[in-house]
Amino acid sequence: MSKKPAIKTKTKPKPVTKKEKVVSSFDKTILPWLIPVLVLTAAVFLPMLNNGFTNWDDELYVTQNPLLKGPDWEGMFTRAEASNYHPLTMVSLAFNYIISGFDPFSYHLVNWLLHILNTGLVFLFVHKISGRKNFVAAFVAIIFGVHPMHVESVAWISERKDVLYAFFFLLSLLQYWKFIETNKRSNYIFCLLFFILSLLSKPAAIILPLVLLLLDYWKSGSVNKKMVIEKIPLFLLSFIFGVITVKVQSADAIAGLDVWPLWARFFFACYTIMIYTIRFIIPYPLSAFHPYPSLDSLGLPVYLSPIFIIVLLALLWLKRKDKLFVFSISFFIINLLLVIQFVSIGLTIVSERYTYVPYIGLAFLAGMLLNKYLNSSKATLIKAIPFVVGIIFGVISFQRTKVWKNGDTLWADVIKHYPNAATPRSNHANYLKAMAVKPENKS
Repeated sequence: MSKKPAIKTKTKPKPVTKKEKVVSSFDKTILPWLIPVLVLTAAVFLPMLNNGFTNWDDELYVTQNPLLKGPDWEGMFTRAEASNYHPLTMVSLAFNYIISGFDPFSYHLVNWLLHILNTGLVFLFVHKISGRKNFVAAFVAIIFGVHPMHVESVAWISERKDVLYAFFFLLSLLQYWKFIETNKRSNYIFCLLFFILSLLSKPAAIILPLVLLLLDYWKSGSVNKKMVIEKIPLFLLSFIFGVITVKVQSADAIAGLDVWPLWARFFFACYTIMIYTIRFIIPYPLSAFHPYPSLDSLGLPVYLSPIFIIVLLALLWLKRKDKLFVFSISFFIINLLLVIQFVSIGLTIVSERYTYVPYIGLAFLAGMLLNKYLNSSKATLIKAIPFVVGIIFGVISFQRTKVWKNGDTLWADVIKHYPNAATPRSNHANYLKAMAVKPENKS
């Protein structure tokens, strides 16, 4: 008898888990949103690649820095530079010097690339904490990538520390979010490692443990004792680097009470929070130098700024159960804590570079609120907002990068806004004098 052919039974396909569906959806949908954001950011900042050095700290960090000429690797880790301890930033600049000497192109190129990478990291970070909302991630990344207040951080060679610390800061946030999702110890270790690298790039990173607690709050709605205890190693690192920073900056960068009394510092702190909030929406005036007002007459905006803080605190109290509002505003404020000028640092009351990371909080709030209307009758209008904002801010930033071409264009721009400020006029004159005595300029 012939054998009957075996009947092949169909095996049921393995059911796709909810997690696999999310990952598959993520892989398919992220690139059409992410790539245009990165391309726009890259295009907006492209003119900076033609810029040179300025006489606004670039000589301290690069053109007259003996640490680079060795390079003196030991000195980079044992000495402060320009009243800051940021050895990893100096190492990155040293590699630029090895590659191209004093040709500014490679220095600008690294800043440009780091900013594009940071924009991508912002997208990924917001995509995760928003529950994989592509619209929100794209909106926040566009704001971060092309906001005119961020040009200073990217187009200024001396602010390599900003884009570098933010790179590791964002990587640390991403690893911590993975940690609280998976509870894998390896993610916590990577979070700690990236935190150390961020600290070595710029002392501003010391506030990261507070941001991590904020992520705990965003994830679970509260912060408990266990969450605080697991941050102890990070807080210890923050304390150590905080002590180093105060010791380094107290001699030159931090103004004493004889310069600005406590009552004036209170008004400065209120004013800076107010002005950074306003310029998130209206980035004007843009200037590399925003001088302190006279102590005899601080000006009406400064005197009225405490009212803004009272209103903000009242809103936080009234919306204390609104997790989105509390998280977003707290992210903004926490990342500004070190630079609100209660401890007066430097010569400017407002510095545009200080908004580089903080604006992620305000953009996240705006993006999440807009996202609520994506399924409404206003969906078409809502979807157009990122495009419109990207074009408007992009055009302003594109032109703004050209202001950082050299000391002449930079200080001439500042003088337009603050014609009576001594530092811009002095620096402009010094730059023109230096150019006049260069051998190639002699007849």
